[in-house]
Amino acid sequence: MVNGNRWMALGLVVLAAGTGYVGFRLAVGGSARTHDGSLDIGDRPGPPRSPESGAGTRPRIGPIRVMTEGPRNGRPGEPTDRQSQALAAFDGDVEASPVTGSVTNEDKESVPAARVAVRLMTAGARHSRIGDVVASTLTDAEGRFSLVGFHRLGERYVLDVTHPEYALARTPPVNPLKPSTTRRDVVLVPGVHIAGTITNQEGNPLTGVEVTAYDLDLVSLSPGGRVEGRATTDNQGRYEIEHLRRGTKRVVTRAHGLANGQQSPVRLGASVETLDFRLAAGHHIAGRVIDGDTGMGIGDVVVRAQPVGSAQIPSRGGSPARSATGAGGKSGDTARTAPDGTFRIAGLTRSQHVVSVVRGLGEVGTVNATPGGEDIELRVRLQGTIAGRVVDAATGDPITRFSFTVSRGPRPALVSPAGTRRVADPNGAFAALDVAPGSHHLIVDAPGYARGMAGPVETSLGERVAGVVVRLERAILVHGRVVDAGGSPIAGAGVSIVEELQMAASTTHPGILPQRRMDVHRSGVTTFADGSYLVPNVGKGRFHLTVGDPPRHIVTQTESFTLIGGEGSVEVSEVVLSRAATVTGTVFDEAGRPDYNAVVAAFPAVRVNGDALLSVGTDAQGRYRLEGLRSGTWRIAVTVSRGRMKMKARNGSEGRTVTLESGGRTNVDFRD
Repeated sequence: MVNGNRWMALGLVVLAAGTGYVGFRLAVGGSARTHDGSLDIGDRPGPPRSPESGAGTRPRIGPIRVMTEGPRNGRPGEPTDRQSQALAAFDGDVEASPVTGSVTNEDKESVPAARVAVRLMTAGARHSRIGDVVASTLTDAEGRFSLVGFHRLGERYVLDVTHPEYALARTPPVNPLKPSTTRRDVVLVPGVHIAGTITNQEGNPLTGVEVTAYDLDLVSLSPGGRVEGRATTDNQGRYEIEHLRRGTKRVVTRAHGLANGQQSPVRLGASVETLDFRLAAGHHIAGRVIDGDTGMGIGDVVVRAQPVGSAQIPSRGGSPARSATGAGGKSGDTARTAPDGTFRIAGLTRSQHVVSVVRGLGEVGTVNATPGGEDIELRVRLQGTIAGRVVDAATGDPITRFSFTVSRGPRPALVSPAGTRRVADPNGAFAALDVAPGSHHLIVDAPGYARGMAGPVETSLGERVAGVVVRLERAILVHGRVVDAGGSPIAGAGVSIVEELQMAASTTHPGILPQRRMDVHRSGVTTFADGSYLVPNVGKGRFHLTVGDPPRHIVTQTESFTLIGGEGSVEVSEVVLSRAATVTGTVFDEAGRPDYNAVVAAFPAVRVNGDALLSVGTDAQGRYRLEGLRSGTWRIAVTVSRGRMKMKARNGSEGRTVTLESGGRTNVDFRD
């Protein structure tokens, strides 16, 4: 009986191995000339290797093609006869290609001495963020500029163009792997202005009041936000700030002995002449920031006092406003502590405030306080340092150009792009400053390498941890094409590679609760004119692609595929995008008038992976346009009528059911 069970178990093992091999061959789909090197895909099924073959080595199998769902122009596994534009761009020295362009005004006149700054784009979970300046230059007498030497494979950038006589201009993304994006011609416009009068509570004009406009549409790591313009009131209490971008602003006034005035958010669609302020008597909050363990004062840290329940001011210029606490920084007033940890924040209103120490985008040591208090105590912990080197895992040679992020806690995959720091060092050295006590991981990205990690690294109160080594392995290039249902290439489609991570459902009881999948965005690119794309710096792991061309085509998610390491290029089969459907119409109220304050939403009858709730507002004529819908059955409903929520529409008891066809257009009117 024992022997029988043993033979049965052996048979099951052989059957499983055979099944795994067949599955692997189906996934491989044959050979492809686009694979430039060998891929380590693990041990090849079959008889054991002889000792002479090297007991500690794995066989190199290649070339391979990773296949995902979707038809191909040719048979699976057949190589293409012509190199794609994406691969041709990669074969060139993309990091040495300059970014060039010209700067002119609306009259097509050259603008000399305009500053052109290159900003790094960092990929977030939901959207990209604009980061640090990595290069800058001034335009010459003919308004021309050229920037070179900052490129790193896998990064994307935007250009900020500024001049004292014009509003800031920002270009679309620059991608070294798309040569068509490395030429940017910029047109500067004067922009809009804000003006107004500042008085005291009695209505008398105030002279010498500083007025600052912050841009809330641009990401800023400053606690107050990005300063876009300043002005000072004259003897009539008048001020004017010129050359502002259209968009969302926060406008703050500051004067000695008076409470700071603030209006936020202010949405500027056009110039505003009457953004007035009436300032009351000012109050202050004072106190000390101390270390929670030693009681010693901590100097040179930022303290913010933010009013509790501050009212939002309506937007100006007829456009909806965004939250004031978005990309441009939170509202509130700040001060920096003295060497002994003391601080004093003046210009506050009489209302209660939340006082906290600002660290990056977060806040610690938070307490509630009423202006007039002199003994506010904020307890925080001193920060430490983590230092080390980044090296090639195979050779041990230093990697001289990289970016790193410090991730705190047990989930190193979840890192904030705001904390990314760019390094260029001949020895591959780095130092992470201002690291809070606790457990951390070092996440490193470098051109030509897969993302690497070291940790956990334990830091304590004010400790310097040195000697951390991060070893990076060479990366894989993932490339392919995006086409429509007829096989024609789609240019300009967005392609994102997403890693599928298995995360413990509970950090305290990881062995009890099952794991759950978490999708983490790793990199995003766009397709060339021939529909080809290339994603560099991809490492081991399980991935899928999210591909879209809204609103013309439906966003599609490919089947998952696994990369087990190595160096080379892997071609993913063509991704076919379907044409999107569109629903248009007009919303009328009970009196038959166009409802300019309505919201119309589309609900799928059957939810498909990737579907998102789509909703749009009506224009001044009550018209709406829902785009980017896949074919199938949808319920179209008015969820907000005359500015009031309609719960029946949201729970499914109201609306119109329509069947949409790929690329079709359907009209649905609503009469209350």
